[in-house]
Amino acid sequence: MFEVEVKDAGSAEVAGFLGSPSVRIDGRDIETAARSAKTFGLMCRTYVEDDRRGGVPPIEWIRAAIREALGQVGGL
Repeated sequence: MFEVEVKDAGSAEVAGFLGSPSVRIDGRDIETAARSAKTFGLMCRTYVEDDRRGGVPPIEWIRAAIREALGQVGGL
């Protein structure tokens, strides 16, 4: 695990930064719908699950992304 400091709009564009907090596993965003996003910048990011907006991604999204990275289908 590592953190990437995004200091300005230019570095946000280069990094494909969707806002903070962003979580990537093997370079892929844990939010599958966000993987095709093209709007990058220094901003706050929120996540929507079950019609509720929150400031952190759901733990199940993280688990699913780990399974995807490992090439697994079952539970984690």
